[in-house]
Amino acid sequence: MKTPIKEIIELAKPMSITFHRAFDICLIQELELEKLIQLGVDRVLTSGAANKAVDGVD
Repeated sequence: MKTPIKEIIELAKPMSITFHRAFDICLIQELELEKLIQLGVDRVLTSGAANKAVDGVD
């Protein structure tokens, strides 16, 4: 079964895929990052799990 994200990624190719800041609310980011890589995501836009990117620099 294809997930909605996988369908969107397949439709968008050959464009590069960036996953937006929804990643910041993932509880286990390392695991979710691996899933995104397996789905074909090229990059992740994140604020370092903070509300503002400047607060998540570390």
